[in-house]
Amino acid sequence: MKKTVFILLCIALFSSTSASDVLSEQWVEASEVSSGTCGENCTWILNEEGTLTISGTGTITGNLYPLKNTYAEHKNDISRIVIGEEITDIGDCAFGNLGNVTEVVLPDTLKTIGYRAFASQWQLHEVEIPSSVTAIYGEAFEGCTSLQKVTLHEGLKLIGEKCFYDADALKELSIPESTDIIGEWAFGFYTLSDSIIGGAVAADEMIYGCQGSTAEKYAFDCGINFDALDPVVSGDVNGDGNVDGFDNAILKRYLNSKDDFLICLSSSDTNEDMKVDENDARLLQDYLLKRIDTFSVK
Repeated sequence: MKKTVFILLCIALFSSTSASDVLSEQWVEASEVSSGTCGENCTWILNEEGTLTISGTGTITGNLYPLKNTYAEHKNDISRIVIGEEITDIGDCAFGNLGNVTEVVLPDTLKTIGYRAFASQWQLHEVEIPSSVTAIYGEAFEGCTSLQKVTLHEGLKLIGEKCFYDADALKELSIPESTDIIGEWAFGFYTLSDSIIGGAVAADEMIYGCQGSTAEKYAFDCGINFDALDPVVSGDVNGDGNVDGFDNAILKRYLNSKDDFLICLSSSDTNEDMKVDENDARLLQDYLLKRIDTFSVK
């Protein structure tokens, strides 16, 4: 049922006021197309302009097959999603497969984004994840093939596996230092012939992050270009700002048992070939013994 369109008109103070003056200041609220519930304390309204507004508190119910949230019946009409303040969690598959969505507005109260929550929103170009969000679960933005910009903030701890999978328009991403876990195939796209952990990556893909962070390790594991937000001191394996015998010892131990030692990969990769191996250790030793005065660059 449609609600009446509300029009606020300026009240003419004098009878001589023209109609154009009266209509010069007005506000129009788009008609409601449909509405319903999407959680124990959440409701939704879809208007004629294609904006789906979620209000209430707590968690938005997931939308697992068979479809539970009745706004899915209008999926071709939804172009914008606005989630109100006091919503804290978005359930699994809550807004997946809404292929005409071009904008998503998330509140500062949001804490988690569920599995496949916004998957396959092919027209979505940009999204900002609020600093209140601590976890984005697997495949949350999988298949968002037009997504070009994602803004992440400090406080985010988890980026689930395949989170931005098949989002091959996304070329750059800055990952907060607070991020502890990045799942397999979290970024980029792949083909069946690919075997590396991160899938196929384009030569111009770039991950930005802090030295020694999970973001740096993920980039190196996947062969994705990494640009450290901190100044990189080549040879400073332990990240203490100095290049000395401690770095040499730690690098050798790391190469013998990679899982046991945390190092700054970008600083340890002294020959800049996107690998940390015996060649880097040899260069570091030659530098410390003053056989060379600078590190070789590929």
